[in-house]
Amino acid sequence: MLLSPGQRPTVLMFGCWPDRRGGGISSVTHDLVLGLNEIGWDVLLTYPGSILSREETKEAIHATHISNEEPFEWQQATDRAVRFESFGHLIREGMPEFTLANVSVIHSHFDTIIPEESSSVEHSYRPLVEHVQRLTGRRPVFVRTRHDDLQSGLGRLMRLTGVDFLQMNPQHREALLASPSELERIVGEHVRRHRDSLRRQGYSDSYLDEAIHHVWFIVHQLNLWRREQEDADAIVSLSRSGANLLRHFHPGGKSNLAHIYNGTSMVDCDRASVDERVRTYHTEAGLRCYRGEAEEQTPIEFSPHDHKVLYVGRDDHAKGVIEFIHAASRLYHKRPERPLRAILVGEFTVERRRELCRIDPEHASEYLLFTGWIDDPEVMLSILAFGNVTAIPSYWDSFNLAACESYLAATPCVITEGIGAAEIYLEQPARHGCEIALPIERPFQAGINRFHGVRVDSLESQIARLLDDDALAYRLGRDGQAFVSRHYDYRVMGRRYTELYRSLLAAQN
Repeated sequence: MLLSPGQRPTVLMFGCWPDRRGGGISSVTHDLVLGLNEIGWDVLLTYPGSILSREETKEAIHATHISNEEPFEWQQATDRAVRFESFGHLIREGMPEFTLANVSVIHSHFDTIIPEESSSVEHSYRPLVEHVQRLTGRRPVFVRTRHDDLQSGLGRLMRLTGVDFLQMNPQHREALLASPSELERIVGEHVRRHRDSLRRQGYSDSYLDEAIHHVWFIVHQLNLWRREQEDADAIVSLSRSGANLLRHFHPGGKSNLAHIYNGTSMVDCDRASVDERVRTYHTEAGLRCYRGEAEEQTPIEFSPHDHKVLYVGRDDHAKGVIEFIHAASRLYHKRPERPLRAILVGEFTVERRRELCRIDPEHASEYLLFTGWIDDPEVMLSILAFGNVTAIPSYWDSFNLAACESYLAATPCVITEGIGAAEIYLEQPARHGCEIALPIERPFQAGINRFHGVRVDSLESQIARLLDDDALAYRLGRDGQAFVSRHYDYRVMGRRYTELYRSLLAAQN
């Protein structure tokens, strides 16, 4: 049966901490809830308690009811959250002033997979679905969002085995994945032969010593993805390319794959406040950063001639941070007439900054500036507006909100080819007759390394192209701002998800 007359549609969402941080899955959860709230859906948002406290167990969750009768405000919603020991506890105890019988859709919006034997929230959809069905006599719709973990896992699987699973005969591939002894033999031999090259790709000796266990975990993930596809009413990929990769690895699976692009609420920031903050960066040393490996932040004075290149993201290899530092170093030394400042936004520890500064130890403190973690969206947008170019040199990335937010500040981006984010900012605009970003080439177009690395010379030249051509940079930034505002707004995302929910609910009738 469908919803009873007058019943408000309600989605129970597995999400992350629902604040408005600049970039990352937390922001997506916030903005999706905001979009659903404005359209008129109730949301019961659940998220891991471990996000709030390291002392929490993986099973602990927090749940907060976000009614469509009042505007969603994240701090108020989290202040009202109720803690439960587990989802089983939630099922047994229920929520104050809310009944699970109202749930029409269960939506898992996490970006990671946790082993099935864990009692974590990740795989609690089955008992939740069954509980709602017992309460109401109807099965709630189950929707799963897939992020970029398939491409990243597949990339590691191919590099650790030396096998190109994308080019294998499907029957041979399935036979190999189902043979632990054969996989162990292949991984052991491959790691022995190629340990030095794998080290250069960022794998530590301790990781390589345990390589077979990592391979088994990835294979386990593949099996979980397939089981989820069979259980779910819809699997939502953030890109067409991601959906195609899922089809490739489950060719006989249900035809329930869809794609919905992310959206952001950063567009609603106070632009007058942003403009004033940018002015202070230019004239009053208003931006405080760690210079290189310095242990204290200091105000940074910028010259009108400085070129500011931004990197926003985590400090790991897969985000291309090493290649970014190398490109920044080359640009700094080649262009003394227009000093380059590389501004890195994110949580870089002093140890990590020291490691990165060793790429150019004599000069790193002159041009490597680390802002630390930014949790205020208006500050984030101000830094993006201050930059000339934002670099997105990720090895894989399904959407990349940093690029989305950069365009809201009219700052153009360079993006790695062949990742989900390239579809969002290169291919999707091109389908609308628009160019908004420049592509960064990969060192490998095919084979087991196709998802690894970016070419430093390509990253360097594309950044330089935008720094040297003001007209091109202005056009890409302006067109990107219009394109992102139109297509990647949180309201668009909320509308597309509710359209999907409604179509799935109607199909149950």
